[in-house]
Amino acid sequence: PGLHLGYRKLKTGGKWVVRLYIEGKYLTETMAVADDHDEADGIRILDYGQAQKLARKRAAKLRATNESGHVGPYTVKAAFDDYLESLKREARDGREVRRRIGHIKNALGDKQLDNLKKTDIENWLDELANTPPKLRSGKPAPVDMDDPEVQRKRKDTANRFLTDLKAALNFAYNEGKATNDRAWRTVKPYRAVSAARVRYLSLNEVKRLLNASQADLRALIQGALLTGARLTDLSRMKTGDFLPDAQAVTVGNRKAQRPFTCYLSPQGVQF
Repeated sequence: PGLHLGYRKLKTGGKWVVRLYIEGKYLTETMAVADDHDEADGIRILDYGQAQKLARKRAAKLRATNESGHVGPYTVKAAFDDYLESLKREARDGREVRRRIGHIKNALGDKQLDNLKKTDIENWLDELANTPPKLRSGKPAPVDMDDPEVQRKRKDTANRFLTDLKAALNFAYNEGKATNDRAWRTVKPYRAVSAARVRYLSLNEVKRLLNASQADLRALIQGALLTGARLTDLSRMKTGDFLPDAQAVTVGNRKAQRPFTCYLSPQGVQF
């Protein structure tokens, strides 16, 4: 009930269309080419029986996505919404992802995952890499886009956006919201564009920093200097994480969601 298989006649031949009545509205999606001129191959060209089977599969997917809060074909925007919810459920920090997804949603958000093409992502990635960064006011920053260092930084930024996009789309694919992952799996990031910012505090700078900090902050800074642990890991440490016999402390690696052991200097053990 509520599911229709349609035949849309065009000058170059017919196409199969599925229409589903759900939540008080009709959702329509073009599925494949009809076998008017060529033999059906079961993939791109379908006969009537094959079109019926595919229409039922598409309807099941549309109903499933509707149950998860997304009415209609599953889009890149819906994939990001579900991905962020998964980060929230796993108590993972999604602030950086949220900061970057605005641009991705504006460029690709309305694209259906099953209709997303490799060229769509590559064109978006190239456009991002060749566009000046924006100031907080939203205006383009006054940078020279012909400067090799500026180009490197923009490509490095584009790679980080691509990582976020692939993470969200892979999550959607693993949840069964996309039929395949070829469109984004084969997109390659820019090579040799990341550069570490190597900067170490001198002993004098460390002393000045500690002397200028209040007691609670000073303890966190000392813990970071002695272990290399992140702020979140330090603030979540328990007494039992300290291993005096091994002269070490267990640090919960937030990124990989698995702890690691940090061996301490005598100064670290005392701290």
